[in-house]
This record gives sequence, C-alpha cells and structure tokens, in this order.
Amino acid sequence: MRLSTRQIVISGILVAMSIILTRFASIMFTPFIRVGFGPIPIYISSIVLGPLAGGIVGGIADLLGFWFNTFGAVFPNPYVFLASIVRGILPGLLLILFRQKRLTLLRVFLLVTVTELFAGLLLTTYGLTLIYGVSFRVLLPPRLIATLIQIPIYGFVVYMPTVRLKILAWVRSL
Repeated sequence: MRLSTRQIVISGILVAMSIILTRFASIMFTPFIRVGFGPIPIYISSIVLGPLAGGIVGGIADLLGFWFNTFGAVFPNPYVFLASIVRGILPGLLLILFRQKRLTLLRVFLLVTVTELFAGLLLTTYGLTLIYGVSFRVLLPPRLIATLIQIPIYGFVVYMPTVRLKILAWVRSL
C-alpha cells in the first residue's frame, strides 16, 4: 500500500499535533501517569488514513517527541515506542477486519477501549516498569484508573472530528 502526497502531508500534520499534545500539553501527575491528548491524532490517522499511516504517525510522533522532551527517561523504551505504533495500527486494522463502513460513537469507543487497554495500559505500563524498576502490579492500579478516565474522553474527541465534522469522508474523497 502506497501513501499519496496528501496522505503524507496529513500524516505530518498529525505527527506534529501528537508531539505538541503529548510533550507540551500534558500533565504529569507522577512519573508513571501522564494525562494528555497526545494519542488522539494517532487514532485519527489510523481511522482516517488506515493502519499503515496510523502506525507510521504513532512511531514517528513517539521518536521525535522523545527527543524534544523525554519526561525524565534516559533512553527511548521499545515498549512505549511499540505502544505508540500499536495505537496507530490497531484502530484502523479493527475497522478493516470488521468491515465497518459507518463509524458510530459506539464503534469509536470500542476501538479506543481495545487499543488503550492493550497499548496504553499493558505495553506502556510494562515499558515503565523497565524504565523505573517498579513492579508491574504497583503501576497497574493507578494507570488503570487514568486509562478508564481517558478512554471516554479520547473516544468522544476522536469521534467528533472524524465523523461529525465529516473529515473521514473528506479525506477518503481526495
């Protein structure tokens, strides 16, 4: 699958948005819990442009974002990097697998929930255990609470521009 020039440009804009929202518009409650809107452009790229573009947006946003602001980490963690890529691949892949032509709020919530539980909760939490040397069982409860709070916010914010503002149909018509 090849990406068109327009898809590459849109992907670049979404990478920039993700970096800004993750690195400069997030709140760190502890070294283990960051609340922000950084994954939203990655979700949008996956839903609108497909899993390939979504994975690329997630990976590039995480790598470039790490060099701008590491949030205290000494090295880029492969599990956190993989979680960003999975956030970009999984929603678009699930849409293809379930052959969903019409995107509803419930379907967006389902996509975000499955992706956040796997990528945001499991992969990222495991990556944080390697960075900080804290047990997975210790990190999981507070991260689970943060994830359960973020899922409905992410779902609603992803749904609004992609479906309600008809960006999905506009990009697919290009």
